Amino acid sequence: MESGIKERDSLEATLKCEENGERFFKDIILWRMAKISKRVHTQLEKQKVKDLEEELSFQLQEKKNFKSGRVYFDSYNGLYRNIEYLFNDFIRDKDRFLFLVRDFSYRNTLKAHDLESAREILVGD
Repeated sequence: MESGIKERDSLEATLKCEENGERFFKDIILWRMAKISKRVHTQLEKQKVKDLEEELSFQLQEKKNFKSGRVYFDSYNGLYRNIEYLFNDFIRDKDRFLFLVRDFSYRNTLKAHDLESAREILVGD
């Protein structure tokens, strides 16, 4: 799960590596708190996927089968609500998993000198 991360700093950027990118990503499901990236958008257009938003979005109220090797996007819900949703409806039934959260939103608010938003992030949503 990633939040507040620029596209170039995302784990998704590993897919650009021609030698090992797809092999590294084949067993990973990446959820990003962002709009659909340019790379994924272009790739799906080439594959003629009609509804990009539906194919790659995840929403709290939907039951969805997530596939390995894919990146899913949500720019509408909060990070903590999405983590709770994924644990309750997807991850808890897995025998083995590693759930890693990369959240750069706090750092980004501090860099922007937005102390009010930084306090809100520490309290949670």
